[in-house]
Amino acid sequence: MKRIFAYMAMLLILCACTKHQQQASDNETDVEMSFPTDVPDLDGYTVKGQVYADSRPLEGVVISDGRNVTKTDKNGMYWLPSSYQEGDRIVWISIPSGYMVDTRNGWEPQFWHALDTEKLQSGTVQRHDFALRSVNQDRFRLVAFSDTHIRGLRAAEGITDMDSLIFRSKFIPKLQAQSDASPVYAVCLGDMIQEYAIDVNGTGLPEYKKCLRDVQIPIFHIPGNHDYYGKQTKNYSSDTEGLEPKQYYRTHLGPTYYSMSIGNNHFLMLDGTIMLGSNGVSGGYNKYLSKISSRQMEWIVSDLAAVKDKASTALIICCHQPFYMYQTGQERGVGSMEKANRDAVMDLLTGFSKVTILSGHQHYTDSYSFTRGGAKVTQYVHNAITGPFYRSKYCVDGSPCGLTEYDFIGTDFRRTMLACYDECDFQVKFYTEGVTTLEGGKSCLLMNVPAYEEGWSVHVTEYSVKVKDADRVFRTDPDYTAEYAANNNFASANTSTVNPVKNSHMFEYVPSNPNARIILTVTGADGSIYRKQIN
Repeated sequence: MKRIFAYMAMLLILCACTKHQQQASDNETDVEMSFPTDVPDLDGYTVKGQVYADSRPLEGVVISDGRNVTKTDKNGMYWLPSSYQEGDRIVWISIPSGYMVDTRNGWEPQFWHALDTEKLQSGTVQRHDFALRSVNQDRFRLVAFSDTHIRGLRAAEGITDMDSLIFRSKFIPKLQAQSDASPVYAVCLGDMIQEYAIDVNGTGLPEYKKCLRDVQIPIFHIPGNHDYYGKQTKNYSSDTEGLEPKQYYRTHLGPTYYSMSIGNNHFLMLDGTIMLGSNGVSGGYNKYLSKISSRQMEWIVSDLAAVKDKASTALIICCHQPFYMYQTGQERGVGSMEKANRDAVMDLLTGFSKVTILSGHQHYTDSYSFTRGGAKVTQYVHNAITGPFYRSKYCVDGSPCGLTEYDFIGTDFRRTMLACYDECDFQVKFYTEGVTTLEGGKSCLLMNVPAYEEGWSVHVTEYSVKVKDADRVFRTDPDYTAEYAANNNFASANTSTVNPVKNSHMFEYVPSNPNARIILTVTGADGSIYRKQIN
């Protein structure tokens, strides 16, 4: 018996040592390596480290501090000349294809380290290593969502329950259900919070992160225009780019822009906001430009230069603000991103044949495809999780509040939109009574197809023989328009983001004979069919 107790005691000691090794600091390698791990200091370099996976060093991995970009050598070692004045006080790894980092708290991917500011100021060298694991990424699922706007609001502000509770009860189960795919990653496209609520309600990024506590999926974030520290007493020019208020975001969620590769897809995660400050106005919040900063443009050049085979690599740009805004296939403005700046970014994409842009910001869904410089470009604007700030189950275009699945095989993907509320349907909403055309006021049939994109069709069969494409029109959704008009709580939002908007996924058909048997058919790009028979 004594021998058994001694054996158990030895096991406990070994377990304790293993646990200690796993919890080693960033400046230590936590497993015994068969390759050199002593990273020497180099003159002029303040940050160093090593990248490894499966007990071997990784060469050619991109490391950045937001300004400087470097690659690891044959021993997985890197060096950066980071400074307190010019850098983001953070170091991150561009996760290479076929690898992934571990997560903390179930969802926080460990691809970045906060730099020690005292060491940066004194010029003392600091070390930060990155441990990866190999993953088969021939197939994977990407889950995209946007505009959660956690503000800590209750019924007094015009909603029936605290917004964070609605977010946890309606959205989190839908997100966690995606974990049945393997591997699966999520990207949040910005506006997690509302800047004023940090001061007014004590609700900011730490509270948002608590809302994700049950999620077991890596979530990669990019900032929206509401995710920086809210009350700005200073003025910031576009030259300084408002870096100071962005330290709040970096403290809690890491770099405001970065990159990673999953399979043959290179993700460019961008920050489309330049903070300007309050111009001295008391309580001034959220003064900004929708623009890619000049230092970020320099970083994009360096990052894309590291992509070896652009022709066979799909580029996926994630940015809170859309690059383009369209109606029925025609550009109707410069969009949320400044046109000159947007075009400058697109000019950097030479060599890629397939470009996808994922964005949010507008609180509605939209898609548009076009060709630029030999590349097929498709932009998806994602509907908001919050909709009109938790006042409806639907967004301002009549699409359900929800998330979007992208199931990848190589560089191709199948896109599926899912509603947060079980009683809502993302596919097609048919209006068969009480609707008239925008022009002429004729009685018509109307279809709202939120997932519509190139490759879909909407057609009508009348008298079993007549087949005609429905007319794509630019108009508001009747149900949401009626709900908005009847609900005084919408007015309490005090923002145009709750107003019904005309959208490009509405389709009209005027029957030749209203008494005829009519079949409305919507066919998805994947062959999925949705039908409605009238009479």
